[in-house]
Amino acid sequence: MSLNFETIEGKSRCFNTLTTILIVFSAAGFLSFLLSYIEGHHLLGSSNVIPWGLPIVVAIYLIGLSAGSLILSSLTYVFGKEEYRPIRKYPP
Repeated sequence: MSLNFETIEGKSRCFNTLTTILIVFSAAGFLSFLLSYIEGHHLLGSSNVIPWGLPIVVAIYLIGLSAGSLILSSLTYVFGKEEYRPIRKYPP
């Protein structure tokens, strides 16, 4: 498998659309952060009774996803399962 990297000129309509969408998502995320910082974490489901708000649950979910991907990528190295070879990234 050979990788060929090419530069992106950034002149196409799809590139501009993608850039605009990413800017909108970044602005929405920043505004959400500011709103939760100013108003408090009760906006995300946290309180004195329920300490597990949305940020904590999402963080634990992402930790589980990263652990699962680590297990999948290590199957080729540790157990010699060659059918999982396309999942791993390095070395080819």
